[in-house]
Amino acid sequence: ERFAVEYYKTYIQRNMSGKFQPGLARIQEALDTREKFHYLALVIIAGLAVLYAYELAAL
Repeated sequence: ERFAVEYYKTYIQRNMSGKFQPGLARIQEALDTREKFHYLALVIIAGLAVLYAYELAAL
């Protein structure tokens, strides 16, 4: 559940989490090129959903 919340806050809302201090310098290039991590997170979530469905079917 926490992973899904952090995914939403980071990749769907596309802003920095509140746990980061706004006064610190940001590396804008890293924020602009993190699209690959968005797709990786989707693959991980899809994989977890498949495993969850498999386990439910095995009961």
